Amino acid sequence: EACEDYKKTRWVKKLPSKAQDIFQEFLQFSSPREVNIDHRTRELIHKKMSVPCRNCFDAAQEQIRIL
Repeated sequence: EACEDYKKTRWVKKLPSKAQDIFQEFLQFSSPREVNIDHRTRELIHKKMSVPCRNCFDAAQEQIRIL
């Protein structure tokens, strides 16, 4: 749900802070609600966050759907 809300963000300037919030809550090691994704995907998303785009969490969402 957080990723879908992120994709709907209208103000591009809000994307970096929202991306950081999602990463810290769900993707960072030992985060409060850490999801089970592989290391390669986690690193790919972390790199994409330097210039966040609306689809930077798609790979993680796909891995979670497969589980």
